[in-house]
Amino acid sequence: MTDFIKTAFRVLKKDLGYSIINMLGLSFGLAFGFLIFIYTSIESSYDKHYPNSDQIYRIGISYDIGGNVDQFCNLARPIGPSMKTEFPEILAQTRVAGYNGLYDHKAFFENNDKKRVKSKHVFSADSTFFDVFKKSFIPGSDSDPLSRPKSVVLSQALATKIFGDESPLQKLIKLDGKIPVTVRGVFIEGPNTKTHLPYEAVLSWDLGSRQGEENVWIGWHVYTYALFKDGFEPSMLLKNFKTFKDKYMLKTLEQYSAEANLILQPLESIHLNSDLTWEAYENGNSNDVLVFSAVALFLILITSINYVNLTTARASIRAKEIGIKKVMGCRVRSLRGQFLTESIVMVILAAILGWVISALLLPSFNSITDQNIGLTYLIQPFTIMVYLGVSVLIGLLSGWYPAYYMSAISVAVILRGRFSSSHRGMILRKGLITFQFAVSIAVIASTVLVIRQLDFISSKDLGFDKENVMVIDVKNDPTESKLDGLLHKLISHPNILSATSTQNIPGFELNQTLFDIPDKEGKYNSTGGQFIEVNGDFLDVLKMKLAKGRNFFADSKKDLLGSIMLNEAAAEQYGWKAEALGKKIGVGKDSLGNRILYEVIGVVEDFHVGSLHNKVQPIVIFHQSNAGNYVMLKLNSMEIGETVSYITREWESFDSDAPMDYSFLDQNFHSFYDRENKLFAILTYISILIIGINALGLLGLLSYSVKQKRREIGIRRVLGSNFIQQQRLLVKEYMWTLIVGVVLGCSASWYLLNGWLQNFHYRIGWQGWEFAFAVLLVVLVTLFVFALILKRTLRENPAHVLRHD
Repeated sequence: MTDFIKTAFRVLKKDLGYSIINMLGLSFGLAFGFLIFIYTSIESSYDKHYPNSDQIYRIGISYDIGGNVDQFCNLARPIGPSMKTEFPEILAQTRVAGYNGLYDHKAFFENNDKKRVKSKHVFSADSTFFDVFKKSFIPGSDSDPLSRPKSVVLSQALATKIFGDESPLQKLIKLDGKIPVTVRGVFIEGPNTKTHLPYEAVLSWDLGSRQGEENVWIGWHVYTYALFKDGFEPSMLLKNFKTFKDKYMLKTLEQYSAEANLILQPLESIHLNSDLTWEAYENGNSNDVLVFSAVALFLILITSINYVNLTTARASIRAKEIGIKKVMGCRVRSLRGQFLTESIVMVILAAILGWVISALLLPSFNSITDQNIGLTYLIQPFTIMVYLGVSVLIGLLSGWYPAYYMSAISVAVILRGRFSSSHRGMILRKGLITFQFAVSIAVIASTVLVIRQLDFISSKDLGFDKENVMVIDVKNDPTESKLDGLLHKLISHPNILSATSTQNIPGFELNQTLFDIPDKEGKYNSTGGQFIEVNGDFLDVLKMKLAKGRNFFADSKKDLLGSIMLNEAAAEQYGWKAEALGKKIGVGKDSLGNRILYEVIGVVEDFHVGSLHNKVQPIVIFHQSNAGNYVMLKLNSMEIGETVSYITREWESFDSDAPMDYSFLDQNFHSFYDRENKLFAILTYISILIIGINALGLLGLLSYSVKQKRREIGIRRVLGSNFIQQQRLLVKEYMWTLIVGVVLGCSASWYLLNGWLQNFHYRIGWQGWEFAFAVLLVVLVTLFVFALILKRTLRENPAHVLRHD
């Protein structure tokens, strides 16, 4: 074995150019494959750090109301505790909700020194929260930290931000600067604790409860989780849910002519496989993991193909070496061992270089994937073992055919000087090159289509103007007059064009409720739908357009208590596309049981409140009855920084207890497509890498092909053949490989990307030029490599070539 390794290093050193080409291709392929492996491993590890994570389920619900089916990842507040009572297979259950609303989990804490620390991960939960999601706590923490009112449990990181080196236990802090809460515990975050529900602070349930919540069986949703007994069968609980539903929910369901069914989601599956209504955070996607895994596999295949091609093509160069070794008595098994050793040595050297490259690329990769992968991930023993194990396996698999092929060369053929690449070997190499062409074309065409789709969704008219719209989160429930005073003050600034306060804004999932819609006979039927609460300035700030009717009047009590607007989708769904004005819908009942009716005064042109993945949904627009949860400001595009500084100063005098928390509407919408932007970025880098690897492979392969044709090229030159004719001769040999690669690559990208496009309700289609661009780019790179090799060969003197070859 030692002799094999020494010989391998001598061979690599002897043909340094070949070695560098092969090693570069392998190292870059392994580096990207390694990074993608780490990324997919992290994406697949969510929530697996919890003890008994395979026994924890999130309980959601599906409602069918008037034929309108909605699937929620959460459910009404009394369902979880009641299920714990009724189903003995549930060991523990807990309810969770964002402190400022179901999925609004932003808040800040203030210590005795008036230091404020913001967090985007603050939730209220039942006292049983840590019975389901078990954690380790620092010494001195309460054994049941959420059992007492106005309690909070902090993460170690958040506790350090608030208290520094002081012990936080049993200390008072102010929640949102107004509610005193006591720190009852601090939990320890271990490594690799990714979760679909990241939390830094957990508040006792009294801080998130609502009066009368125990009797609301539809609405007022919260996230509900249950720890089940070992061996639990979800199908049995779903089957028995009908009995539970009849006992607790039947009256409410009959009132709305509704049907309900449970949704049970294994905790470990949520991050990659759940996209239900009102998710607390945007989840990942299992398709992305599959795509990235496939990309990594293609990279490894292409680098392996390069190695096989280059090694078998070099058979003619090493034929004499093989013949002499056989004459001297070297056995076939020993020859194969030598070639396999060379392959493994090459791959291990490339793996070491690839590891260095991956470490250097890590910051850029983190930026692309929005991850926080540190160098510690690259040096974990398991990760290194997998990386080296895969590298050795690639070396064995890539080296097996060259070892078999080269060791089988006949001594008689070699000694007669008649050895040349076999027809079977040429077919294999051309087949592998065809695969490389196909992958290159598929990836490039796919990247172009992703760019086009992202450009389409970024430029599509959303039904409103999202540019330069500043959104401020209102925390401390100010009076309407106080908020109006702020708006009047702000609008006096020349760079603030318009302003409004509102309960809801585009870019966030809207609330839903039940509406009673009259049919043609005047009978009211309940159906679920989205709604927003705005004032008359809302349409002006966002430049929304009325299709018909009028806007709300600012001081009209009638509009406040009895008028609504619809979007066009709602008017169409309710059967009022031709004439919606004057129609009335029911919104609940008063204390005497009479239906509360609202009259339609206007229809707004359709606008998107979410991403273009989904169709515009029917929306009912109410005139808001209080100050609003948000302030929206339309800013002049000039001097935005100075304008924001002015707004910040005014905000401090308006609400000194809460720091201004703001965002811009266009950024909120851009975040909807983070997943697609990741895909685009990775595909772009992979396209460049694949083109580079293929170019290196062609460079090495054609170098040896031209060496074998040096005599033929020399004769043709003597007979007057020019550069273009010589190049045409070489291109012709690989023409069919390119044509077949084009057909396979275009077919693969069309098939795969058509499925991806189905994720968007609003989407582009293939136009054909994407394939043409991909083919043209591959052809140009191939011709460039051909020209580079041939030009170098044509520098040689034909007389010298014919004399010595």
